[in-house]
Amino acid sequence: MNKKQVLDLHKKMYNYWQGKNGKWYSYLPKEGVEPPKGKQIESVNEEKLNNKIIEYYTNEESRKKQKKACPTFLEVYYMWRSLKDLELTDNSIYKYNTDCKRFFEDTDFGNMPINQMTENTIRLFLLQTVKELKLCKKSCSKLFGYIKNTIRYARVEKIILDNPIEFLEPKDFTKHSVEIERTNASYYTDNELLTLLNGLHCHYSSAPTYMPAYAVELAIYGNEGE
Repeated sequence: MNKKQVLDLHKKMYNYWQGKNGKWYSYLPKEGVEPPKGKQIESVNEEKLNNKIIEYYTNEESRKKQKKACPTFLEVYYMWRSLKDLELTDNSIYKYNTDCKRFFEDTDFGNMPINQMTENTIRLFLLQTVKELKLCKKSCSKLFGYIKNTIRYARVEKIILDNPIEFLEPKDFTKHSVEIERTNASYYTDNELLTLLNGLHCHYSSAPTYMPAYAVELAIYGNEGE
């Protein structure tokens, strides 16, 4: 609709008049109040009142379109991932997918339209997740990084204009992470051992004088039990 049509429709629904003091009055929609009344507005002349009315309906239309069209955090995360995965190995992609399920899937945060997120929304989610999942410092930093990169992607693509993570830093949350108790013992999984041994045999076949393969195998198995 053009401006004249918007004003004509408004005047059919809401009272519109000039007061004895010379000012112009009307109403705008207000929750719980039925037309022809609502939230009262006033202006010193009719033109300025009309501009207020037009501005209200224009902003409402934009807000509705944005709310309807705006993707969720998870949807934008996957948009970012479609680019990021091109830089990653299969192993890293698997880790990213596992982290996504762990951190974001089936959460209110992941399903929230990204344009509705504020600094406090992100702060609350990070603090709750760090404590509930008992994240270590490294996992906490990775979680922060996922959110920061997703927000950055949304801003670059003009999905959002503000930067709700701008004033947050990893150290705000890593201080709440769980310390991992370290030991001197190191262990290899069966798959890791198999990979190491296959690599050693391949190397020995090309350079048999370097070191007997069985000697390295004995060292690996011997250290594994320490």
